[in-house]
Amino acid sequence: MRRAPQGPVDPGQALPMLARTLVGSSAMIVAIGVALSWQLQPKGPEAVSWGAIALALLLPIVATVVRGEGLVAGSHREDEATRRARFGRRLVFFAVNETACVLCGVAMMISPSLMPAGAALFPLAVMAINLPSTVR
Repeated sequence: MRRAPQGPVDPGQALPMLARTLVGSSAMIVAIGVALSWQLQPKGPEAVSWGAIALALLLPIVATVVRGEGLVAGSHREDEATRRARFGRRLVFFAVNETACVLCGVAMMISPSLMPAGAALFPLAVMAINLPSTVR
């Protein structure tokens, strides 16, 4: 059995768990949107779907630019202050991509189109290829 950490958690140890949680919740929100769309047959405006699709394609690019590490982040040796700043940018990266997935999930609950589900695959894929594999 693992013990709860004593004192402050190192950001390098917290990022893998946070990133995986954000990817999992994003996939779940999209799945819920698809299920509710099939079940409820919403009659809302198509413009909601197109807006969600546009944001799902745009937000991962914005998040990648804000992070400033390219599409796939590498590992670096750096001092504590730089490492904490990088943690913050990576967390924002995953949160912005999750936002794109949430918008697609909500769009499927409002409008009849399932196209946002396909568009949500882009931010999900960007998050998946950037999952931290080890504790740094």
